[in-house]
Amino acid sequence: MERMKWLKRKKTAPELPLEPPIRLGNMSNGEFFHESTPREQRIRAEILRQADDKARKLGMDRREFLASAMGMATSLSVLNLAACSKTPVGDKNQGFVDMGRSGSGGFPPSVGGAGSAGLGTINNPSSTGSAAGSGGWGGIAGSSSGSAGSYGGGSYAGGSGGYGGISGSPGSGGGGGYMIPPEATMNCAMAEDILKGDEFIFDVQTHHIEEEGEWRTTNPGYGDTLATYFAQYNACMEGDPKICIDAQAYLEQIFLNSDTTMCVLSGFPAPICHDGLMTNCGNPLDNDAMWKSRERFNMLAHSQRIVNHCQVNPTDNLPLQLAIMERIKKEHNCWGFKCYPEWGPETPFARGWRLDDPNSGIKMIEKAIELDSKIICIHKGIVFPGWDRTTSTPEDVGIVANMYPDVSFVVYHSAIEIDAAGEGAYNPMNSQGTDRLCRAAEVNNLFGKNMFAELGSCWAQVMNAPEKAQHVIGKLLKYLGPDNVVWGSECIWLGSPQPQIEAFRTFQISKEFQMMFGYPEITPEIRAKIFGLNSARIYKIDVAATRCRIRDTKLAKLKLDIDGELGGRRWAFTLPRGPRTRREFWNLARRTGGHPGV
Repeated sequence: MERMKWLKRKKTAPELPLEPPIRLGNMSNGEFFHESTPREQRIRAEILRQADDKARKLGMDRREFLASAMGMATSLSVLNLAACSKTPVGDKNQGFVDMGRSGSGGFPPSVGGAGSAGLGTINNPSSTGSAAGSGGWGGIAGSSSGSAGSYGGGSYAGGSGGYGGISGSPGSGGGGGYMIPPEATMNCAMAEDILKGDEFIFDVQTHHIEEEGEWRTTNPGYGDTLATYFAQYNACMEGDPKICIDAQAYLEQIFLNSDTTMCVLSGFPAPICHDGLMTNCGNPLDNDAMWKSRERFNMLAHSQRIVNHCQVNPTDNLPLQLAIMERIKKEHNCWGFKCYPEWGPETPFARGWRLDDPNSGIKMIEKAIELDSKIICIHKGIVFPGWDRTTSTPEDVGIVANMYPDVSFVVYHSAIEIDAAGEGAYNPMNSQGTDRLCRAAEVNNLFGKNMFAELGSCWAQVMNAPEKAQHVIGKLLKYLGPDNVVWGSECIWLGSPQPQIEAFRTFQISKEFQMMFGYPEITPEIRAKIFGLNSARIYKIDVAATRCRIRDTKLAKLKLDIDGELGGRRWAFTLPRGPRTRREFWNLARRTGGHPGV
């Protein structure tokens, strides 16, 4: 494998971090703060240990290995094994140990094999796991019988006790989590084949700040503080750290450092300037900045790569908000409207509103219908300090979806909570997380209709916990429908979308979970729908024509040229944006007066 030229550094340049290509440290999008758990720290240590061992065997630098497709395959395989493991040890001698249990074989959640599976470790995949299983992954796969599951065009024999049913077909347990054959962790061509794809990826939740504009001098206590914390001084090595999250950085991360085809640029809620001239006071990406950014990007790309929302805050001077909706739509165009029912202009504690309130939400929806822009994107779930938690439930979305069947209601974050609290099998009585969205769909009979679950900051929070991820994705598909789950990444706050994309490409729901909970298998067709085809239908994008135009543009060719000159996977060591410590997060909340960033 030819060395990636982008890894070569001048002696005076800061050293690249030694980190896995998946996010296991502290993470924030400005609305929530996730502190790395002991489990994630053990997973990180195990990935780095395996990377060191495999890099030595292959004669590679550790960072080069981690940045390669083999590093991603190794990281996902460790997530699988950690999900299997009952007693994660994570030391340099044992790694994750699974004592096994009776089960039907395969990958999690079917752990162990027939009878009592013995002791097996990550470090010794040829160790005997049970009396019946010699040659497999010990107590992790147990005595999974049957031939190994096929992956792509080849099959990877696991033998009795091996990786039976790795793709979720042959083998009695079926594979859940990430479909990574062991060989792919040390075979670059195989790993690249597994992780690559040619899907139409339409990311419906992306952000950046405007590098120039009145927000830098207007209400600096909000805009400048907000941008400073998102810029993350410790991660950005530039003189002005805000350029790490500006339009240029956004262009680089989403179009040059990922496989994203199109995206929606979305804004922030902020107090309005009542002179009627500006859309928002001190907002680092107001409605006018959004359409201007869209125009610059699409002109540069010589194609339509970005569409934009218009941000609406109907409890902050409703007549002016409705006038802004009309002005932006008629003068500059927009593809739907974005709102935050948990947010209000009051400080320090906001008073929220509901979409079925005739004095706020209903007025906004009916104005959108009048303007023939029938997409409403609603923040639900993650609650920023100072927000109104009582309005974070998607109950009202279900009600208005029935009232206005011609309007598409996209629930951002799928109503997930911070750290994906409370996520598991569907519980209609659960007052937290995605269960509330499933309940709204169930009560209002909205399966396959006009309410959609968006995965920004949802998939990123659960992808490191494969069992939880299977429940979240499985529930959304079961109760909203395979045509009603849409892709979002929260780029640029969480860095390049590529690690999220590659993880989802290999993700599968186990046969056991499919049978127990009625979740569907993640077929190539469902995966393609989630990645972009569902959103293309909502936003009325001609997929074939759009892809044809994009492939011949200078921007698309630039990505190919950079990949060829420097090598791919340049996103691997990019730290996620946003507050990196709990203190930074609370400082952000305090200094912005409770106004969110995303």
